[in-house]
Amino acid sequence: MAQAGGDDLLAMRAYAYLSNGMGAFDWTGLPVVCAMFDVTDPEALIGRLVVIKTHKTPAPEAQD
Repeated sequence: MAQAGGDDLLAMRAYAYLSNGMGAFDWTGLPVVCAMFDVTDPEALIGRLVVIKTHKTPAPEAQD
């Protein structure tokens, strides 16, 4: 299993700050989060946030 890198960990923290609890992001907080975490590439952060949001855990394999 792959380990999360520094940018991935930052995105996970940003996800926690930006999640509104109803399955969406509060995008108005993005500039604040970028300033808090010294994000220099907001587009890369947004890409990671989308990956986190849309990730689906693989279904377990059927046991015979």
